[in-house]
Amino acid sequence: MASNNVTKPVAPIERIFEAEAAAGPSLKRPDEEAKSEQHGVSGGPVASKPRCVKEWRVKCGERAVGIRNPIREIMDSIVGKENPSKQMISLAQGDPTAYKHLRPSDVMVGAVNAAFNAGGFHGYQPSQGLPACRNALAEFFSVAGRKPLTPNDVFMTLGCSEALAHCVAALAAKGANMLLPRPAFSLYEVLCAYHGVECRYYELLPDQGWEVDLDSLAAVADDNTCAVLINNPSNPCGAVYSRAHLAQVLAACADLKLPVIADEVYSGMTFGEPYAACAAVASNVPVISVCALSK
Repeated sequence: MASNNVTKPVAPIERIFEAEAAAGPSLKRPDEEAKSEQHGVSGGPVASKPRCVKEWRVKCGERAVGIRNPIREIMDSIVGKENPSKQMISLAQGDPTAYKHLRPSDVMVGAVNAAFNAGGFHGYQPSQGLPACRNALAEFFSVAGRKPLTPNDVFMTLGCSEALAHCVAALAAKGANMLLPRPAFSLYEVLCAYHGVECRYYELLPDQGWEVDLDSLAAVADDNTCAVLINNPSNPCGAVYSRAHLAQVLAACADLKLPVIADEVYSGMTFGEPYAACAAVASNVPVISVCALSK
């Protein structure tokens, strides 16, 4: 078979340099020229003066210094102080699998073991999650009244906390504030503080089953509000909003033109009131739903 490839002679490198010199002045901007002049053969910038430090002085980042987690502070303060003569009943354990009657079924454990033993998942995986898993989740979370989700609508993380962190970070425009329920899971404040987002609070009504005070929701929103965070089922209140009330909340968000971050991690652990997803009660509000396998 005949080949159409033609071998071309390569010009000596000296001629290439001569051609570049003859091409005229550089087309770089002045700031680019200055940066180029500051770099040596290795490509590193030239220090303004030699470093002369005799002691270690590692500094903590400004964001990290101001971060505190109230729940961890409480837990750390009581570790090792249990009364050995009394049996402790934990009211703080958020992991349902810590108790025998709520642990994963044998079928689920067997499926994980089979996948591990198959040896096909030991290497790096796609950063947004396995395609087959994302496809299954897209199908599971699709709701009537909205366009069916696709795998590209699903992003998998290491736990619900990381998912919430991504949601806050994605909307953390300079000067932004976010509307949080009060009372609420303290992690929301931690994440907002880390990403420089101001926390504003709408009230939950204890005499009405911890429903959202819709007037307070509208009162704290302004032009810099980036999102409303809705936690249903609620932690720590334990409330499960009726479909009718959730529709009112989403209608208020639609009027304010605010997207919703829906922390729905406890969707599979409700008793009595049927759970309804935020995305299922309103089709005109952008919703980022956050859930986790652990619950």
